[in-house]
Amino acid sequence: MKEILKPEMALDECVDTLMFLQAVAEMQYAKKITDVGQMRYNGADEELDKLAREVSAFAYRLVEQQYWLSKDRKTHYELKEIHSSLFVLTSGDDAATTYHVDTSVRTES
Repeated sequence: MKEILKPEMALDECVDTLMFLQAVAEMQYAKKITDVGQMRYNGADEELDKLAREVSAFAYRLVEQQYWLSKDRKTHYELKEIHSSLFVLTSGDDAATTYHVDTSVRTES
């Protein structure tokens, strides 16, 4: 502050300078909060970018690996409908691995 505010400066100059410095500090703080509050990932496509804004970093990392695997051209699943909202997915490479997927919407009351 001593380098910026000089004893020979008029009071209104000092006030203007202090207000400017405060505005700059607030903008820097707001940028830091925004950067901390939102995850940004290099290489994320539009869908993953939307997900990153909605979930924690831990949840994002859990989903990201499976997401890229599902988008791989080599990934193939057989789909069998058990019920209108219940499906069984079987990996094309590993018939012993199956996944049960429930697509019904649950609402909390």
